Amino acid sequence: MSSFYTRMAETANRLLKQFGGDVTIIERVNTGTKIDPVYTETKHVVKGVITRYAHEEVDGIAIQMDDLLYVVDCTFNPTPDMVIRFQDRERAIISVRDICPSGNQSVVYFLQVRQ
Repeated sequence: MSSFYTRMAETANRLLKQFGGDVTIIERVNTGTKIDPVYTETKHVVKGVITRYAHEEVDGIAIQMDDLLYVVDCTFNPTPDMVIRFQDRERAIISVRDICPSGNQSVVYFLQVRQ
């Protein structure tokens, strides 16, 4: 059964490469101290597509009107403390939800992002 989910992830990645664009996920790590922080950036480029939330999903608290939903491939595991750079705009990742039907093989990630 795990080969089915592997093929599903490969299909998702292929479709995102074909129809999506490059999305840069930036990981910022403090390599200094708390008093004198020095941030180092590591950039991870993934393929993805952008969509808006449906009006009925927007509650004004957890999901705000200007939030966007990025669907990205599973080549990198993003976390909410990272930011996305797409078309020269940076947006904060608010939440990350993966589609992981097998329990061990993510197919895609859904990223809620906010300006």
